Amino acid sequence: MNKCERGFTLLEMLLVLIIYLSIAFLFPLIIQVFEKWTNEKTILHPFEWEVATRQLSIEIREAKKMVISDNTIELITTSGNSVTYKMYNQALLRQVNNKGHEIVLQNIRNFQVVDEEYSIRIDVTDLSDETYHVSIYRWLDVINRE
Repeated sequence: MNKCERGFTLLEMLLVLIIYLSIAFLFPLIIQVFEKWTNEKTILHPFEWEVATRQLSIEIREAKKMVISDNTIELITTSGNSVTYKMYNQALLRQVNNKGHEIVLQNIRNFQVVDEEYSIRIDVTDLSDETYHVSIYRWLDVINRE
C-alpha cells in the first residue's frame, strides 16, 4: 500500500460513531419537548398576545369613534370602515364592516373591556386561568352602551 493513500483511522470512526449516537439518543427528547410546547392548547402564546395588543392599540388610537358594549369594541376608522372586536367561543375575532372575521386571539375564556378615565383596559383570561391586562391610552371619548 502506498503511503500517500490515507483512510480513516479507527479513532476517527469511533468519534463519528459517538457523535451520531449522541444525536440519535437526544433527537426523541427534543421532539418530545417541541411537541409539548406546540400542542399546549390551554395557554395564550406570548407572541399572540403581543401582536393582538399592538394591533388593538393602533386601531384604537387611530379611530374617529369608539363604542364599547357587552365586551365588544366597535371602532369607526378615519377611512369610514367599521372594525369590531368581539369574543366568539374561545377566540377573539376582528371583523371589518361586519364581513368575514380574523382570529386575533385564541384559547381564551374571558374577554373584558373596561373604559377608564383616559384609557381602555382590556383583560383576557386564557383557558388555564392566567389573566393578561393591557391599558391602551386613547384620545377620543368613548360611547358606552351597557
